[in-house]
Amino acid sequence: MPAGIIRILFLCAHPQPFLVAGIRQLKAQFNAAIMVVHWPVPDVSPTGLDVQGVIFIDKSSSDIGSLSIMADEFGPDIIYAAGWMDKDYLKICRKFRKAGKTTVMGMDTQWKGFPKQRLHTVMSPFTLRPIFSYAWVPGPIQHEYARRLGFDDKHILDHLYAPDTDLFKKAYERFLQPKEQSFPKTFLYVGRLVAYKFGPLLKAFSSLSEEERAGWKLMVAGKGPMEHEPEMRSDAIVYKGFLQQDKLVELIGEAGVFCLLSTEEPWGTVIQEFAAAGMPVLASKQCGASHVYVKEGENGYICDGRNTNEIKAVLLKMIGMDAKELLKMGARSMQIASPDNSMVWAKILMSVV
Repeated sequence: MPAGIIRILFLCAHPQPFLVAGIRQLKAQFNAAIMVVHWPVPDVSPTGLDVQGVIFIDKSSSDIGSLSIMADEFGPDIIYAAGWMDKDYLKICRKFRKAGKTTVMGMDTQWKGFPKQRLHTVMSPFTLRPIFSYAWVPGPIQHEYARRLGFDDKHILDHLYAPDTDLFKKAYERFLQPKEQSFPKTFLYVGRLVAYKFGPLLKAFSSLSEEERAGWKLMVAGKGPMEHEPEMRSDAIVYKGFLQQDKLVELIGEAGVFCLLSTEEPWGTVIQEFAAAGMPVLASKQCGASHVYVKEGENGYICDGRNTNEIKAVLLKMIGMDAKELLKMGARSMQIASPDNSMVWAKILMSVV
């Protein structure tokens, strides 16, 4: 490897699109050498791992000894680990931190002041701070937790989940004229079809009468156990299955309003992605990203994901709006969400060198 090239080792959980987009930027803009160790790719959200020149290693195929040897041979300058739940990753980070390398801990847990969280803040000077140089967080609620864990503001990085917003912004521009001519009366959900993420929206939408729906449909993209729910057989629901991002953006031309109404959601990157695509957004207050990328009344509405009546009310509010209002909201979404992209992500990581 030529001298001067920065080597980055990623120790990840399940690979996500934001990570792949960021790695592409690291390769294209900085010519970084990259190795990614990851948990097995899940069946319900199989992110494509296809970045040329990047080494991807499924953690399940190696033991800690083999991983440690591979990491040593790679010789990273920066080591990123997703959280502190993987003990093997912690061992690798501890070793490199002792050797004077820069270690970065990604974390998306919201600070809520739970007893377990308070215990972590007490133990962090002995457990996390000796291992990690920086904490990397997606938003302000997580920033607060990192601060309480003992990381000062200089050692807390933001925009952890910055995605490829250019991909979504281009789709906004491509589909804007058709939407101006005929705005799609379709809500869109993208994500795993599990009860805490999709259940509130499915229940609320299914409770609307045909008259209340006024011709609006619900489009669903993803996989999970809830795809077999009886409500999914409704003529008002269009099920697309799981789609990779290059196919996913095509749905932007068919859908009008994006929805993520989870009962719990540390972040929810899809909120930013589809806001960047120029879609009004309905999100629950439990979604971390809603506090950054949804401005009440400007580009969408926030409600309680645990309250079906509140979800139903915001659905009806969108149904009652005319196309001009919705298009204006969509334009505002794009303005709010598109600047924090994968290029920003790559520059933030390279700033710790």
